[in-house]
Amino acid sequence: MFFFFFYFFWLNDIFKLTAKELLDIRKKLETRIEIANMDLEEKNRELIVANEELKKLDELKSDFISLVSHELKTPLSAIRTSAEFLESEGTAKPEVQKEMLSIIIRNIDRQTRLINDILDLSKIEAGKMEFRMDQVDFNEVADTALENISQLSLKKKLTVSKDIPPELPLVFADKEKLIIVLNNLLGNALKFTPEGGSILLSANQYPDKIEIRVKDTGIGIEKENVGKIFDKFYQVDSTSRRKIGGSGLGLSISSGIVKAHGSEILVDSEPGKGSTFYFSLKKYGRS
Repeated sequence: MFFFFFYFFWLNDIFKLTAKELLDIRKKLETRIEIANMDLEEKNRELIVANEELKKLDELKSDFISLVSHELKTPLSAIRTSAEFLESEGTAKPEVQKEMLSIIIRNIDRQTRLINDILDLSKIEAGKMEFRMDQVDFNEVADTALENISQLSLKKKLTVSKDIPPELPLVFADKEKLIIVLNNLLGNALKFTPEGGSILLSANQYPDKIEIRVKDTGIGIEKENVGKIFDKFYQVDSTSRRKIGGSGLGLSISSGIVKAHGSEILVDSEPGKGSTFYFSLKKYGRS
């Protein structure tokens, strides 16, 4: 009888111990399942966000293609209209003929710039753009770029000034590519600065570099958009960009060129007050 009770209690202890072990295993499995579910939910959220980003990118690509097509067709239409006028009006006055030819040349230049922009950007993205690095006088680069926008700035009644020390040390750069960067930054400032505003191109010397700044009193950029303006697809989605015109490739190209010089273009901006784009270049002879 005693043996029976002893055996009963022994079995009962084993059952309790086994039940406890099974309960522990169950809790561990439930914890693992909960963690797995949380990971799955997180992955699903990431997939949803990625999918939304892809959809947005597709829309922006479509906008990009649409805008570039428009930018290509517009000068072609103007060229054709002017050429047809010259063909049909063989006895047009010389000044009228001159104006029509001027329109044709202006629009050929516009189309050439757009094609060159697209080619430059494709070379940058493919890592195939060639750079001829050498000693460069930045004052000469600045003067060339400022001359390129002088007529447009006068027409828009903008005050364009330069604040660069004449004794500024030489920089290590590709001169022609640097002119492209300044053309784009100054052209961008000109487009987005209202009539009567101002643009300042300046340069400051530091121990191992030269910092270049293009400051304007334009419409400015919202804080949440500053990090996106160098993306070619984002550019064409801008409402102000659509109103003002242009392909929106200039900042993307400039960013790629400056990165190839070992720097990056940074931006300080406030809506309604203007923007400052700035980057640095190595002094010639500095590693």
